[in-house]
Amino acid sequence: MRVDSINNKTSQEEIWKIFDSWWIASKSEIFRLQLLNEYHVEEEEKVFNEYKEGKQVNLQNDINTIEWLKKLKNKKVEGVRNINLMVIDLPLSDYLKFSVNTYLLDQKRYGRESFFIEREKVAEIVRGVQDYWLFDNEKLLLMNYDNGGHFLSASEPMTDMAIVSRYIRLKEAMLTKAMPMEKFLPINGISIKHNKVLKLY
Repeated sequence: MRVDSINNKTSQEEIWKIFDSWWIASKSEIFRLQLLNEYHVEEEEKVFNEYKEGKQVNLQNDINTIEWLKKLKNKKVEGVRNINLMVIDLPLSDYLKFSVNTYLLDQKRYGRESFFIEREKVAEIVRGVQDYWLFDNEKLLLMNYDNGGHFLSASEPMTDMAIVSRYIRLKEAMLTKAMPMEKFLPINGISIKHNKVLKLY
């Protein structure tokens, strides 16, 4: 089911305020499904290019990255489980290699669990599905991207359990087939470059 947010009653600015309030209010679990092999994020372009050029990427002074890690750490301290499930194709795209070696290791250190699963193993399950966020198995936000991985919009926030329950079932079905990132990568012959831990001040 694809959601076009052009006709939303809620503006994108308001939606992200709701997202932030859901994040803060979450009590047990925050879940994110990522289905793309590549995401084009303007704020990442510089460091992604540096990574592809073989340069050492240093995010210690990147305000956005540090603030994100602080948000993850805060929820970890509160006892909230934070799960990131990535449906991927092998071999890994350059973007996913970049994510693993630049972002995901630090996210794990500060409380976010990343799981990987090959697309062919869940092809039927994810057919017609898009990226989404799920908070406490009660609140749902779908994410719209174009074919190039550029973010377009978020859906109207949803709390109707007739809709939300479908995405809970999707999450549970995929997690039973997925592996933690740190187990999946070595099994598939993918090396991990251990970066210096980013310090949160």
